[in-house]
Amino acid sequence: MSNQPPKHSTASVPARSAGKDSHAGGSGQHDDDTLHVPKGVSRGTFLFLIGLIIFLMVIWLVPGAMFGIAGGSQNPVVARFHLPGGEPVEWKAVDLLVAQRSVQDALEVDGFLGYQLGIDTRQKEKRDVTRVLVLDRIAESAGVEVTDADLAAHLNQLLEMQRGTREQFKEAIRARGFDQVTVEEAIRRLLRVSRFQQLVGFAGALPDPAKIEEQWHRDNEEFAFDFASLEATSLKEDARQSLPDDAGLQAWFEKLTEGETAEFKTAELRRAELVLYRDPETTPAAELLLAYPEVPPEGAQPTPADELALQYYNRVYTQRFAKRPDPAAAPDAPPGFLTFDEVKPQAVAEAPLFYALQRWIEDLNARKTNGEAIDLAAEAARLGLEFQPFPEALAKADFAADTNLGSEFASAVFGTSADGSMYPLPVAITQGLAALRVTERTESMLPPFAAIRERVADKWLGPKAEELALARFQAMREGLERFEPAPDEAAAATPLASKKTHFRATDEAFRAAAQAAGLEVKTRDFVNRASRDAPPADEELRTITQQANAFGLYALHSDEVAEAGLSRDKKRAYLVRLAGRRPVPLENMSPTQYENYKRNLRSQAIAEIGQALDLDFLRQNYGLWLLDDERSAQATEAEKSGG
Repeated sequence: MSNQPPKHSTASVPARSAGKDSHAGGSGQHDDDTLHVPKGVSRGTFLFLIGLIIFLMVIWLVPGAMFGIAGGSQNPVVARFHLPGGEPVEWKAVDLLVAQRSVQDALEVDGFLGYQLGIDTRQKEKRDVTRVLVLDRIAESAGVEVTDADLAAHLNQLLEMQRGTREQFKEAIRARGFDQVTVEEAIRRLLRVSRFQQLVGFAGALPDPAKIEEQWHRDNEEFAFDFASLEATSLKEDARQSLPDDAGLQAWFEKLTEGETAEFKTAELRRAELVLYRDPETTPAAELLLAYPEVPPEGAQPTPADELALQYYNRVYTQRFAKRPDPAAAPDAPPGFLTFDEVKPQAVAEAPLFYALQRWIEDLNARKTNGEAIDLAAEAARLGLEFQPFPEALAKADFAADTNLGSEFASAVFGTSADGSMYPLPVAITQGLAALRVTERTESMLPPFAAIRERVADKWLGPKAEELALARFQAMREGLERFEPAPDEAAAATPLASKKTHFRATDEAFRAAAQAAGLEVKTRDFVNRASRDAPPADEELRTITQQANAFGLYALHSDEVAEAGLSRDKKRAYLVRLAGRRPVPLENMSPTQYENYKRNLRSQAIAEIGQALDLDFLRQNYGLWLLDDERSAQATEAEKSGG
């Protein structure tokens, strides 16, 4: 269809390996280059049979339509247009079909480019693909290039977005039955069109200062609010007046979901046994190293000591090599860890034992699977290790709270089967390196209702108290002045059924209503809705600031009082009045904000210009003619004539 650069895969995601089996720069033939002729068959006969098989495969696999349009008059010109310099271009049916299919294949692999170019990657309409192909030819004629480096950079970015590897990329293409080089070249075309649209758009997308000012005032406006708040728990005793009797409460509780009743279940308990390596003096474990040495693959050498030690350090440093907490540090200060160099001698000594423990664990699990009863105490004694059975079953929190064990050990206990199998990995703990198994499990369960009745009642009272708090504010709001906002286009388009009642109050009226309800009115002073400052430390002011959108506060009219709402933690109910709003002066815009607005407006303009490069634009400016259009027009005319 057009002069394309030589087809070879990018360096970043190669279609063909450039390793020792590559043809480039090699000498001699590979096995894949040698034709092995069966004994008793001449080379000529064998080649004839191969050719015949290929011919038959083509006959069966290539659609008949391809043969139909590929021959002479059955392969008509289906698209014509002229390039910016006036050079005419015409494409025949087969050429366009092949190009369309390659682009459609590429869009299956790189849907993001399709989104950028306005192509619905789920439908991949041929007319959209044709538009992209025409723009690609125009872009190529205009000198827009996408180098191999550009293509490689795009593919690497695509892999980062998809969190995939180069091998996964190649495998995804193979799994779809596509050719990687063809797909990459189609992606190159799509990139060229994207770059062309950006260049065209950038040239014509000059940000309008008036638009920047409009967006600034849209985004930046200061609001002040008066509000009253009510703690929901203060109404628990009022809510208790509606508490159902025991039978009704139990019936309510039994209708809760499993997730809602989980807090009432007893903790799951597990009894464990551990085998411990402490140190070379207490538990030398020489027998362990002799019984379970590293066995490298045939012809390979054992892992060097320093390398093994580093592997071990990377696996266990968070538990085994944590620094002692600084008494002067803040309670929530992140833990520190000793570096590998600081603990290298210890890591070199412990690494072989860690991996020997792992091999022993694998052996124990294999023997158990084969039906052997494992006496863990005897095994530990045989290998020079310490055996520690836990005297009672414990909850996960209890294991984690033990400073000698920690959360990782607790997770291991509750992450292994209770059938007596060993946890599959050694666990690093403060005392040393441990292997463990679970010998007993008590599942969590719901106690009898009588035992949890008070807790269930508290759970019922919570939502009821929240409901009463909102109801009190709703009654206060409905005692204020009703009003109808001035109509606007948005309000006119709103169905009557969805219109809500609006209430407003002056500052004095709002405070009087709150005082009559026994509540205090507070004020959150003017704050820019676009502010990126840290939220206030005060809980109530923080809630008003962070939930202004959720409460609908930025949509309030002058003096309007919003519907009552709950904080995210449902501890407090709020009733809020708009005390004032004012624009933020344009002079407050920082240079960085100005550049951001300019960049955003330019991006919008580029996108709009890119969308304008449609088939109608190509018809008017590049004389695009499509056979499909002509046939469609003829069919319409014939239909009119027939009617």
